[in-house]
Amino acid sequence: MEGLSNEELIEAIRNPTDGQEIIVRGNNVLNGNGRIKEAQRRGLTGVIPVDILPDEEPMGPWEN
Repeated sequence: MEGLSNEELIEAIRNPTDGQEIIVRGNNVLNGNGRIKEAQRRGLTGVIPVDILPDEEPMGPWEN
Protein backbone atom coordinates (compact mmCIF):
# COMPACT_ATOMS: atom_id res chain seq x y z
CA MET A 1 0.00 0.00 0.00
CA GLU A 2 2.82 2.41 0.77
CA GLY A 3 3.95 2.31 -2.87
CA LEU A 4 0.62 3.65 -4.14
CA SER A 5 0.07 7.33 -4.79
CA ASN A 6 -2.76 8.99 -2.87
CA GLU A 7 -4.93 8.86 -5.98
CA GLU A 8 -4.20 5.15 -6.50
CA LEU A 9 -5.00 4.40 -2.86
CA ILE A 10 -8.28 6.30 -3.06
CA GLU A 11 -9.20 4.37 -6.22
CA ALA A 12 -8.28 1.07 -4.50
CA ILE A 13 -10.65 1.98 -1.66
CA ARG A 14 -13.53 3.19 -3.83
CA ASN A 15 -13.24 0.79 -6.77
CA PRO A 16 -10.81 -2.10 -6.14
CA THR A 17 -9.70 -3.77 -9.38
CA ASP A 18 -9.51 -7.19 -7.72
CA GLY A 19 -13.09 -7.00 -6.43
CA GLN A 20 -11.92 -6.94 -2.79
CA GLU A 21 -14.35 -4.32 -1.54
CA ILE A 22 -14.19 -2.90 1.97
CA ILE A 23 -16.32 -5.11 4.25
CA VAL A 24 -17.34 -3.91 7.69
CA ARG A 25 -19.26 -5.63 10.47
CA GLY A 26 -20.25 -3.18 13.18
CA ASN A 27 -17.10 -1.14 13.72
CA ASN A 28 -14.70 -3.89 12.61
CA VAL A 29 -13.14 -3.86 9.16
CA LEU A 30 -13.20 -7.47 7.93
CA ASN A 31 -11.76 -6.91 4.47
CA GLY A 32 -9.63 -4.01 3.29
CA ASN A 33 -8.11 -3.05 6.62
CA GLY A 34 -4.69 -2.50 5.02
CA ARG A 35 -6.14 0.13 2.69
CA ILE A 36 -8.03 1.76 5.54
CA LYS A 37 -4.99 1.89 7.83
CA GLU A 38 -2.81 3.33 5.05
CA ALA A 39 -5.43 6.00 4.29
CA GLN A 40 -5.54 6.88 8.00
CA ARG A 41 -1.75 7.05 8.16
CA ARG A 42 -1.75 9.51 5.25
CA GLY A 43 -4.57 11.58 6.72
CA LEU A 44 -6.99 10.64 3.94
CA THR A 45 -9.85 9.94 6.33
CA GLY A 46 -12.39 11.71 4.08
CA VAL A 47 -12.21 8.85 1.58
CA ILE A 48 -12.83 6.07 4.10
CA PRO A 49 -16.39 4.80 3.51
CA VAL A 50 -17.03 3.83 7.15
CA ASP A 51 -17.40 5.60 10.47
CA ILE A 52 -14.24 5.34 12.53
CA LEU A 53 -14.40 5.13 16.31
CA PRO A 54 -11.47 6.26 18.45
CA ASP A 55 -9.15 3.46 19.57
CA GLU A 56 -10.38 3.92 23.14
CA GLU A 57 -14.00 3.31 22.13
CA PRO A 58 -15.13 -0.17 23.23
CA MET A 59 -16.16 -2.51 20.43
CA GLY A 60 -19.26 -4.64 20.64
CA PRO A 61 -18.99 -8.42 20.55
CA TRP A 62 -18.92 -10.19 17.20
CA GLU A 63 -22.31 -11.30 16.00
CA ASN A 64 -22.61 -14.49 14.01
